[in-house]
Amino acid sequence: MMTAFRLDSTNWSPDLFILKWLTFFGFILGLGFGYSYFTPIKARIMLVAYSIIAIPGALTITTDNTLPWLQRLSGVLSRFGITFGNFFNNIQIEDPILFISFLAVVVWFTSLSAGYLMTRRGKPWLPLLVSAITIFSSEFYYLQNKNLYTSFFVIFALMVLSITNFMHSTRSWHKKGTMVEYETNYNISKSALIASIVLVLLAWNISGIVSAFQTSNPRQKLSGLFEDIRVQFTKITAPLQGPLRVERTFYGDSIGLGTSAVLGEDLIFTVSVDQFRPNGSRYYWRARTYDTYQDGIWTSTFPDVEEYTPTSPDLSYQDSGRYPLREFTFKTNTNLGLLYTPMYPIQSSREAKLLFDKVDLENIDLGAMTLDQTMFAGEIYQIKARIPIPTILAMRNAATEYPDWVTKKYLQLPEDFSPRLRELALEITKDETTVFDRVSAITNYLRRNISYQEKIPSPPENKDPVEWFLFDLKQGFCNYYASSEVLMLRSIGIPARMVYGYAQGEADRNQEKFTVLHKQSHAWPEVFFPGLGWVEFEPTSSQPTLTRLSGESNRPSQADILAETDQGSGDNDQLNNRLDQISEIEPLSDSAINRFQLVQLLPYLLIVALADLIALYIIRRRRIGISFSPPLLLESILQKRGWRVPGWLKSWSHFNQLSAAEKTFASIVFANSFLGFPAAHSSTPFEMVLHFSAIQPTLKPDAILLLDEYQRAIYSHQSFNLALMQRLSRKIVLGTLRKKVHLLFNPVEKSLLAATLD
Repeated sequence: MMTAFRLDSTNWSPDLFILKWLTFFGFILGLGFGYSYFTPIKARIMLVAYSIIAIPGALTITTDNTLPWLQRLSGVLSRFGITFGNFFNNIQIEDPILFISFLAVVVWFTSLSAGYLMTRRGKPWLPLLVSAITIFSSEFYYLQNKNLYTSFFVIFALMVLSITNFMHSTRSWHKKGTMVEYETNYNISKSALIASIVLVLLAWNISGIVSAFQTSNPRQKLSGLFEDIRVQFTKITAPLQGPLRVERTFYGDSIGLGTSAVLGEDLIFTVSVDQFRPNGSRYYWRARTYDTYQDGIWTSTFPDVEEYTPTSPDLSYQDSGRYPLREFTFKTNTNLGLLYTPMYPIQSSREAKLLFDKVDLENIDLGAMTLDQTMFAGEIYQIKARIPIPTILAMRNAATEYPDWVTKKYLQLPEDFSPRLRELALEITKDETTVFDRVSAITNYLRRNISYQEKIPSPPENKDPVEWFLFDLKQGFCNYYASSEVLMLRSIGIPARMVYGYAQGEADRNQEKFTVLHKQSHAWPEVFFPGLGWVEFEPTSSQPTLTRLSGESNRPSQADILAETDQGSGDNDQLNNRLDQISEIEPLSDSAINRFQLVQLLPYLLIVALADLIALYIIRRRRIGISFSPPLLLESILQKRGWRVPGWLKSWSHFNQLSAAEKTFASIVFANSFLGFPAAHSSTPFEMVLHFSAIQPTLKPDAILLLDEYQRAIYSHQSFNLALMQRLSRKIVLGTLRKKVHLLFNPVEKSLLAATLD
């Protein structure tokens, strides 16, 4: 135990505290098996089995405790894989996971064997020897201060050795009939005490002795005999010998524009999303916001600092409450010094330090979420965030009166600001009447007139880099594009800010997993619209154009198009041409299209879930104060235990999070799936209704009317009739149930219907 306390006192890593728990439980477990009647072989097999569970379990304690256990274990294994790869490729190791694991194995098996051998054989020599080597090695490598742990260890070890040896000798003497003097025990104790004092003095001054012993002559070093081993071990302990180097794209308080874009195919992190990406949006992984510009340098001036924990209240932002929520799981592949997040993070599974401005009593203006302790490659964290999806119509109609906290900070211009930038901004926007159109005009100007170049020469002295970029060089990379847009917008009274981080990355087919490489490091502008909040724009020509939903309602409605095909035999080409006139409509998620049926029923799972449900219901209402939702709570319980969430529960949980209008339209999805003819996962609401109408033509007018009301509720600012939608939804569900019964007794009709749909 003294060895574990000594190692923890070095502060080589904050995670060394697990050594004390491993030592304690390992010794208790060893004592138990030592006293047991298990044969040595059986005892060893069982101890190895316990070890396979205990050591990885202890390592997962050092990870984010809000993640499910399997994700935490996956993160530890990923860190192992990355660190081993660096070790064998002779790359500097930055994560102390190998060193911590090595010590964990040493103290665990030492404590196990100490308890086992002491009770079963009375010979704890080997564990004491290993402990002595470990604790004196820590003295050899850690010379900063003296401590009492080594002293106590020496005294304890010597007393154990002397008493154990005396007991063995006494037993042997009794067997041989040898007479033992009464003072023998006293003499041995006195000798042990004198020896312990000498060794304690030696331990107390061993740092000085070791320091004096280390000279420039390698032949005088004891460790020179094991130089090759020492070199390899030094690699493992490299992260403990000084400050850790965090990932090189860490963004500090100030950042320059530079002369080259960040390149490289190195994987930074992958991001998994719990649902589809909302249409009219693009993910940007924000690192830090910058608000003040001077001479080619951006500075982040957020005065408020606050510690955030996973139990902290949700973060709140002005004008963001109407945007959809998504949950993101980040798996890192490099060391991080801050958390990358979408636009409006409201929850984090990781402790962080918030840099922000207090907007009012409830809302903040977030600058960054930094980490006091480095997040190592392979670790996992989760972010729940709101994703802005403002429509073009909403941005055009936005007010132009900005809050004081916006104008005071996000209209800043340097004192020597060139009037040429303002003149250019006015020239570009002279024909535009709304803020959105002015922003779009400047964005398009930069995309069309500035060439993207990964490397550029250094800006000339005595000239602002942005002015030189716009009027002389006319080529550059994202830092210059974004800076130019922010400064030009500010010069004509439009609040804007600079953001650094990463672009969306490479998406999978379902747009639910993104791979972010080093070369996708990016900078972009954000513009404030009253009532809508901050909105990203993309002036960098190497990036795809950022397209928003129009929000226009003066186009042919989908109900009108459906009416033209009421007889079921219209011109498909004409229908497709009319469909092209309709703006893209956000499809429902895959989970909403799954069948609403029971996939599996596990009795023991339901019993555990019910018990947790009751307990967490009380805790959640007291601590968080949110409404109680059984499916969401049950799904969370299963995820935290690393168990697979059944499809029916995912569907129920997703349905529970829908708005009232979305729940009514879900009857269409349910009807298609329940009858055995589900629509494609990528189908739009219009296509789902078209598919439904082919299955149940008698309910087509109701479905059309429900679709129109649904579009008013979701994609426009027009009023909608929720009571009507609910009535139509009930009618569709009842009609679907009757249709299901009818098809059960008419299999031929079902086959014909299936052939028609195919």
